[in-house]
Amino acid sequence: MSGARQPYRQIDGGIASGLVLLASTGLTRAYPEMLTLLNDKGRAMIQQIGHMCIGEAVSTFPFRHLNEFTVSKDPLSEPVAVTVMEANHLGRLAPKAPVFLYHSVNDELIPFAGSDYEQVSRISLARTYTRLPSRSTRKSPASRDAAPSPIARAPRLSAARTRASSSSMPNGFMM
Repeated sequence: MSGARQPYRQIDGGIASGLVLLASTGLTRAYPEMLTLLNDKGRAMIQQIGHMCIGEAVSTFPFRHLNEFTVSKDPLSEPVAVTVMEANHLGRLAPKAPVFLYHSVNDELIPFAGSDYEQVSRISLARTYTRLPSRSTRKSPASRDAAPSPIARAPRLSAARTRASSSSMPNGFMM
């Protein structure tokens, strides 16, 4: 299975399935050919979800499957969906601007082991990889004395971004 479709399949039908529907709606705006996959329920869903924030979409559409809203039993395998998702897959092209990529090591939706870091690192020549300590590690007196914070060693971050990253994003990595 394509790496671009893996996160969709992992979330589809689960408690956060509204994320799949919201992302799919966004793709239909950029790629109107995706609209050909929708059934009547799908067209109604896009009208409803199109103006929602993430929290509202997730709470409105839990435990739903993408194929409830499409003419296909496996919409992610349809040629139009495969083409669009591959074109939008992280790691296909080197970014032209700095990228901050965050992925929690404790992510319950997309496991850290399935992250896109390896793909991005293959195409990106200049990068800084920083694995941030978990909250439990940050609170440990031994870890505070052992080494400076990895964020403090990340030279490309401003002080404001460093403070925001260290307080709100305790796990993960950045480039």
